[in-house]
Amino acid sequence: WAESAGTHFLAVQQQTQNGYGLYELETLRAETCYCIIHGQFQAAVCLTNVLLELFLKRMLIHTSRHIPDSSEPPLTRYKNSMSAATVKYIGKHLNDTINIARKQGLISKDAAKTLHEYRARFRNAFFHADLQAMFGDQTTPVTGADMGKCEVEQDNIPIYSLPLIWGEAMWQNASANAIPYFIEVDGLIRETLPKVFPGINEDQTENMNE
Repeated sequence: WAESAGTHFLAVQQQTQNGYGLYELETLRAETCYCIIHGQFQAAVCLTNVLLELFLKRMLIHTSRHIPDSSEPPLTRYKNSMSAATVKYIGKHLNDTINIARKQGLISKDAAKTLHEYRARFRNAFFHADLQAMFGDQTTPVTGADMGKCEVEQDNIPIYSLPLIWGEAMWQNASANAIPYFIEVDGLIRETLPKVFPGINEDQTENMNE
């Protein structure tokens, strides 16, 4: 465990040690890093899914907020500035928030395409336990044996069609993709935040560049 945890930590060291400067995203960032360090890759994929969805909704709500009357009390001013935008975006599906963020120029066309691929492969596949969406037509070699009849059969079987190996297949998929998926989403967040909150997190950006 110590050896693997050290290796995993190095893979996300920068992400672990440098926050976003946006409090509402920090616990998800930190917990995802901890899951990766400990080798809890399926949990890391699911948390990255949540981090991505929350981030996109937060950016859309902020860019659509109402500028309140400065004479209002502070809590009322904040609530009034966010309420309409929150109602508008809080229930949006990931497909919609990706497309809206693209139209508003918050993310690039290439980033939107990548996120749609992730939406299908990771968000939908993992949250719905859809092995066909996760693996498509990928096959794995399987050997079946009937010891009583001394019969052995070998074939390449579609992964999604063999429930016996679903648990192992999901873990293998997560272990291969959790780190690059999180790093990609983390990079998108750090790239997009300054567009919405100019000047945010300059110290963390310098540390990441170093």
